[in-house]
Amino acid sequence: AALGKGYAVSEIGAVDTGDGVTRYGRFKENFVACRYALIDRDFNAAMPAELNADEPGFFAQMETCWPGFSNAGKLIIGSSSNRVLRDGLPVNASPSQHIYVELAGDDWTDWDQLRTRLDARAINAGLGFTAFSKAGANLKRSVFDISVLAVSRPVFEGAPLVHAPLTLAPADSRLVAGPALSFPDALESS
Repeated sequence: AALGKGYAVSEIGAVDTGDGVTRYGRFKENFVACRYALIDRDFNAAMPAELNADEPGFFAQMETCWPGFSNAGKLIIGSSSNRVLRDGLPVNASPSQHIYVELAGDDWTDWDQLRTRLDARAINAGLGFTAFSKAGANLKRSVFDISVLAVSRPVFEGAPLVHAPLTLAPADSRLVAGPALSFPDALESS
């Protein structure tokens, strides 16, 4: 396919601009799965108060849609935006986290199946709610951001760049020992 003057794009999003450098688009076909899944724990104003749990409560919520989650090994990293301080206090006081878990078994490359199963299980467990976009669209949400659970989703764990009067707190991360997680079973249809 043509992309403007002298540019060509292949089926997998590779762009040849004629300068000898091939550039690749962020398409699922250009990525490979890894054994570590990211559970993005975000908070937003539309989340019902009963779903806004502390960390042990969140692990219990996740246990209802992904059995074994509570005791699984995890790398937990606090949101990088929570590191930004003004006068020593967080500018964004949300307890958002990135939680990485290792996937067990041989089916860990099927991320679409994992996302589908976790989404259905979260809704079935009562962990879903509706939010509205700025344009007024009805958005399905849950206690974790299901859209981030994708092979081609870039995640940034680096330190934010800040300038005075803002300062940067140290990274908040910890490793929790435990086993890898198997894919949750599909829900039984009735």
